[in-house]
Amino acid sequence: MNILLVDPPMNRSELYSEWDLSDVKSSSPPIGLLSIAAYARARGHKVSFEMDEPEVVAITAMTIQIEKAAFIAEQIKLFHPNALTVIGGSHVTACPEETLRRYPQFDFGVVGEGEIVFDELLNALSKQGDFRTIQGLVFKDGPDICVNPRRAYIEDLDSLPYPAYDLLPDLMSYKLSPFGTKSRRSIGLVTSRGCPGQCTFCDRGVFGRRFRCHSAWYIYRLMRTLDDGRQGYGVKDFLFYDDLFVANRQRLKEFCELIEPFNYTWSCCARADFIDKEMLPMMKRAGCHLIEYGIESGNDEVLRLMKKNTTKKRVYETIEATHEAGIQSKGNFIFGAPGETLRSLENSINFACALPLDYFQHTFFSPLPGSEVWDSASDYGDFIPDWGRCNTFSINFIPFGLSRETLLGMSKKAWLRFYLRPRIIWQELKKMNFNKLINGAKAFWKTITR
Repeated sequence: MNILLVDPPMNRSELYSEWDLSDVKSSSPPIGLLSIAAYARARGHKVSFEMDEPEVVAITAMTIQIEKAAFIAEQIKLFHPNALTVIGGSHVTACPEETLRRYPQFDFGVVGEGEIVFDELLNALSKQGDFRTIQGLVFKDGPDICVNPRRAYIEDLDSLPYPAYDLLPDLMSYKLSPFGTKSRRSIGLVTSRGCPGQCTFCDRGVFGRRFRCHSAWYIYRLMRTLDDGRQGYGVKDFLFYDDLFVANRQRLKEFCELIEPFNYTWSCCARADFIDKEMLPMMKRAGCHLIEYGIESGNDEVLRLMKKNTTKKRVYETIEATHEAGIQSKGNFIFGAPGETLRSLENSINFACALPLDYFQHTFFSPLPGSEVWDSASDYGDFIPDWGRCNTFSINFIPFGLSRETLLGMSKKAWLRFYLRPRIIWQELKKMNFNKLINGAKAFWKTITR
């Protein structure tokens, strides 16, 4: 079948609504769609991001994108009335029935991991099969919305083909995060699914909470393929988007041993409670230059309410060990969580400045459909459960006792206190190229003058 892939565009001013960073660009390729595409293509289907006469249109969307995804589906129906539209991703996984009921322009929804479900849907469409037998599928049956039972998670991730990066002729034009990359020729990878964390603000509906991963050998071969200057992209710098790249220590050890001879550079995400000192020198030797940590708060009570399973003491020890190993660290904080007070916000700012972090970033607490806190957020503050406001760079939740103005004021204070320090200024001036300097200056100026 002819399949058109759609990744709804994100308006930068909408995404960074509180900060007006619309002209400070970073973006990443739709790796989830590329995996779906590779699986479908391996089974004989024609898949593309550009197609004149699509039979099936596969759209992915987070909650903040769902309105735009629905608009795109509606427009497709106008020009291609016989095309069938399929919505997948985190939002429809969290709200399957409500999504198809609210947006009738979607013919089907895929809940959870999409490769096998989408393939079975294509087979059913080709052979006029029974949709009720397809686990993980949502579809319309007259006035009813049928939500089939979930499909079991894919156990052997190595059985999946490499993401179809070749479908993006402009792959190298994506500007990945300047913090996590060391080259303009960088590629983002996802090598695992599921996170064992219990964080109340996370929606783990698509991949679950049980950690599953590609083998170290699979990752090594993929990186070597992308590095191939004849058939690949000659890339030697990689950004791992995995929620918890370091969760499997044996895999991490094997991975580091395999890639150490090739002088690759890479960055990844981790949690303080999944790092020990022995791992860090090994990662450094293998080319890891930065680890992004979800610290979230400098207040132990707020961390407890978030179910972060860590403490300020453990976080400090982990960041200190990372610094001693010669790996840069970026600390991600969340402002305005349940239980947050003016004092706890001050504690977070003080904590960020006391840590030997190289970079600081914060977002605002935003309950997401499918997260533990979605149904209880109103017990802790003023909450706007509007799908279009579910964005961690916007404020749709304000804890009791605080105000939107207070959150924005503490945000500005945090950026100024962390980055206007001689150590950080000198650190950045030493390593910034012209592009990074201009981009960083724009972002900083927008933040402090908004």
